[in-house]
Amino acid sequence: MADASPRVIRVEVSAAGASAERVERDLTTPLERALHAVPGLASLASVSQEGRSVIELKFNSAPGPQDELAVTQVLSKALVPMRGWASLQRISSAEPTLR
Repeated sequence: MADASPRVIRVEVSAAGASAERVERDLTTPLERALHAVPGLASLASVSQEGRSVIELKFNSAPGPQDELAVTQVLSKALVPMRGWASLQRISSAEPTLR
């Protein structure tokens, strides 16, 4: 039997030394707003922790290379004002873990 759980694109961004509150306010929330523009996005979920933000993007169909490219392009622009304290660590296709 095939696994029915949808695959997602997971984005991990580090923000060394930033509190969980700052990560949520100044990193996760602006990135979520920007990522809502990605075509085919069905939903997203995120977790903000001290020094780290993880966002999972669930698509209407299984994400492909064009979806990862779209996510990368949106993140590249959205991270410009955060360049001094936040950096993209990984964009990967994964099983959903966040709710």
